[in-house]
Amino acid sequence: MSDVSEIAPSTNRRLYSVAMKVAGMGLRPSRRTLSRRLLEHNLCLQLDSLRLPSGNRRAVLLDLGGVGRYRSWLPAGRLITCDLNPRHRPDVVGRGEHIPLQSASVDFVISTEVLEHCPEPAKFAMEIHRVMRPGGMLVLTTPFVYVVHGWPQDYYRFTASGLEHLFRVFTKIEVSSFGNRFVVMHDLMVGFTPFLSSWLNALIAPLTRGWTSRVCPAGHVLVAMK
Repeated sequence: MSDVSEIAPSTNRRLYSVAMKVAGMGLRPSRRTLSRRLLEHNLCLQLDSLRLPSGNRRAVLLDLGGVGRYRSWLPAGRLITCDLNPRHRPDVVGRGEHIPLQSASVDFVISTEVLEHCPEPAKFAMEIHRVMRPGGMLVLTTPFVYVVHGWPQDYYRFTASGLEHLFRVFTKIEVSSFGNRFVVMHDLMVGFTPFLSSWLNALIAPLTRGWTSRVCPAGHVLVAMK
């Protein structure tokens, strides 16, 4: 197994709120799109409520397709990062469809905005299930209405029902959506205009958090248990 690093317990919701205000309203405008802000708000709330059934031993966590961007939000434990691009310096270099870890070796998996870049999403779901221990948790995010983006490719968009079907091998699945038509149109029209969108996104994001469209969301957060 690769080198791992100790990570802190998940942040408190109040601290997250303060951090978002600093990032959004400070001297340097943030370039995150409106849907990205909503994604991170919903992701933080989900992670803040998780409790891993790891007993007395230290939990093993896997950031699949990432390099620990949200490590301060994760449950306490040892973090392994796995990414396709070696230039990101992950602990493990590999694809989501072929995770180079032993079976039943991980307690928690987080994967943010990665599923849509996998050409074989069914294998991706099965590989996550394989490396997780019984009782392990998965938190995954993916966009629904969003521009074509990312490296190496952007293959798919999934509905909530599609995600439930894709990850049906897990025993418990919950999919929550975020965003609405306004968020989607805002991102498509001005979301990637560096200066204009920076300030607009910071001002609008708090007003749109409780307004979610089931038929036209910006994206989804999936929580599943093995």
